[in-house]
Amino acid sequence: MKMPYILITGGSRGLGSFLAKYLAKYNYGIIINYKENINEAIKTKEEIAKISNIPPYIYQADITKENDVLKMLEFIKEKEINLEVVILNAGIDIYLEMPDKNYETFKKILDVNILGNFNVTKIFGDFLEEKKKGSLIYINSDNAIDRNDYISLEYDVSKSGLLMLAKDYSKYFKWVKVHTIAPGWLDTRMNNFPEWVKKQIKFTDLNLVGEVVLKEIKSKETGNVVIVRDE
Repeated sequence: MKMPYILITGGSRGLGSFLAKYLAKYNYGIIINYKENINEAIKTKEEIAKISNIPPYIYQADITKENDVLKMLEFIKEKEINLEVVILNAGIDIYLEMPDKNYETFKKILDVNILGNFNVTKIFGDFLEEKKKGSLIYINSDNAIDRNDYISLEYDVSKSGLLMLAKDYSKYFKWVKVHTIAPGWLDTRMNNFPEWVKKQIKFTDLNLVGEVVLKEIKSKETGNVVIVRDE
């Protein structure tokens, strides 16, 4: 029996890298998708190899480019990897004060956080549906639900859209289970806020996020939305 693999988009750093290493400890093979920084991807791969006997893979793909995502799927097929879970973790935020917000940065965030994740959902969701087995796990944010703020306008809008994308696909797929994890603030490099802002934030423990993701991977339900934060 082939070992189950998990594909993590944006898996070379931040929460993606953490989840790759966390889940590798539970006998899952890991495929690390990265966009640009191969050194970070290799570092995460090497760290996984130290804690798991299941060989990890890395694959470069820009999820906003449909052809890149299609090639990533072909890679998995050619390697005959037993893909069972896709964690849609890739996402961006760009910190700008309200007067400095503009069309270009707004569009860039929407391109990754909504359209890029649509590409992954469509291509890999259909693949798993054909197999009649698998899960899509969306890494969202509690900003999409009840903790939005004008300073994160673009991010909030994108995550709200991603939430509806996941909910609608959970009703569409017959076999694929769909789960949304909505953490509170995470102390990763994506949150490039000034230090004075960070001092006012209560960050969510990454291990808590890992625990919830693992639980949802094993869940038989679909359409779950789980808020994860330290109260």
